[in-house]
Amino acid sequence: MFIENNDNWPISDFVDPEIAKVSSLLKTTNCGIRKNNNTNKTVASDSESDSRPVKIIKSTDEIMDQIIDDPDKIYDLNFVESFDIIHKCCNLQDKRSLAKYSDVIETAAENMKLLYNELLSKVENYDVETKNILIEIKNKLNSPTPYNVVAAKQSMHSSINVKTKSSELALFIKAKPGVANCDINSKVNQTLSDVRKNKPHLKINKIIRNAKGNIIKIPNTNDLDTLIDYFKKQDQINQIADVYVPKPLDPTIVLKKVSKFTRQEDIPNVLANVNEQLKDMQSEIKVLFEYRSNLHFRDIVLRVSPKVFDSISNLDYLYTDLEAIHFQHRVFVRQCKYCFQFNSHKSTDCPRKNIPICADCGMEGAHQCSKVNKCANCVNFFKNNAQQSLLCHRPNHEACPLYKKQIERVIQITAFKPVNVPASHSLTTMIEVATNQPSSSVNNVLQN
Repeated sequence: MFIENNDNWPISDFVDPEIAKVSSLLKTTNCGIRKNNNTNKTVASDSESDSRPVKIIKSTDEIMDQIIDDPDKIYDLNFVESFDIIHKCCNLQDKRSLAKYSDVIETAAENMKLLYNELLSKVENYDVETKNILIEIKNKLNSPTPYNVVAAKQSMHSSINVKTKSSELALFIKAKPGVANCDINSKVNQTLSDVRKNKPHLKINKIIRNAKGNIIKIPNTNDLDTLIDYFKKQDQINQIADVYVPKPLDPTIVLKKVSKFTRQEDIPNVLANVNEQLKDMQSEIKVLFEYRSNLHFRDIVLRVSPKVFDSISNLDYLYTDLEAIHFQHRVFVRQCKYCFQFNSHKSTDCPRKNIPICADCGMEGAHQCSKVNKCANCVNFFKNNAQQSLLCHRPNHEACPLYKKQIERVIQITAFKPVNVPASHSLTTMIEVATNQPSSSVNNVLQN
């Protein structure tokens, strides 16, 4: 082992203050020897009137004598500091006095040996640990995790968190033709007041009133059952309105980058057979459409039941017949791609099909687009009250307040967890099945 002879090596790890002081003085003395070859030289002031202190440099012999008194203090030094002690002893000017420092030299050498053995032991331990880690990695590569174990793994950080009241239900009181809105409102208020007398703890989230009637939002099925039973007995209500509970929408998800070797029509059965969480649920999975792609894979949109959605909400990925794929929840808004109206008509039936509105600048028909965004929907809705800066977005983008409101509406009427609906009335599907309509959808939570 080669150790560089460095007289100026800092000694900063002394445990005992006396050892630190001695080592420091050793360096000072050695430096003085090389420069002046004087062991006892007094440096005095040139002026007798100068009262500055006189600096006296001690000889190496005097400093080493302090170590002789207690050689065991050397065991508190590190490897370099022990070497420095031996080096100082070997550089004493009076070689005849070297014998009296034999114990110091022996102790320093023994300390260096102990430190070396300790370091060697650590290196050997690190070597064994490294070999064990490499063996473990090799074993894992040769023995991959079984397919069914990986499929059952769940992630706490990838759940599909949907901002909605998962148990919220709605009771619709829809006015019959020719019935005034005020009549519906007064009858509903009177009925709810009567219910409160018998059921004072009845819970209602809110009541939405519009031109078509009233919508009562209820947080649980028990209170919903109470209202349904009571409203059915009210002839005054039944004569002017239809009372029913609409069937909630089922969630929609997108399977990402599905191989084209996996047939679209086989996906419900494949998912139910391969993924244990979806066993025997193929009837609750429906393929809506797939996005066109020139690559060897494509995205596929599914409508799933609340039970399926709840079962996969904590998974990282799903398995097909060929691969593990990521998926994401996506909200689809029914919006015409020609005039951008919501829930009005299908795109194929749009009266403006031949003179569509530009999604970028909002102009109609053939034109030279400026590519400066101006939402046609917000222009018509806010009219002269809208600031120009608030119109700078596309009508099918989340930045549009009207589009965002439709997204929130779809989320509110979607069941993300299984619920028992006492009565049902089928709502028109919110998805216009088409080959590709990315402008009418928005990702809610992205999986990895």
